Amino acid sequence: MKIDKLYLNGKLSIQDVSEKLNIPKHYISEVLNEHMKTNFQDFINEYRVEEFIKRLKNDQNNQFTLLGIAIDVGFNSKSSFNAIFKKFKGLTPTEFKKNLVQNN
Repeated sequence: MKIDKLYLNGKLSIQDVSEKLNIPKHYISEVLNEHMKTNFQDFINEYRVEEFIKRLKNDQNNQFTLLGIAIDVGFNSKSSFNAIFKKFKGLTPTEFKKNLVQNN
């Protein structure tokens, strides 16, 4: 995931990962659920949130909107991005960005 950044594909499915790794999807699901205590969507979305934050901190992305960056890292809609971001970080993306600016 870290090397190929499959999570950047907004339509990524467990089937896609299964085919890429040549591992049955039920094994992937089992490892995520039982050993990592997460599900496929949360696993992928956590990578997307971290990639969003990394890009947000990069001054070269200042010309992009929060939604533009979110779409670029694999989110498909503003509402799902906002909900998922808040789930993982406890803040909305706008609040998070304000905190970044204040702390720099």
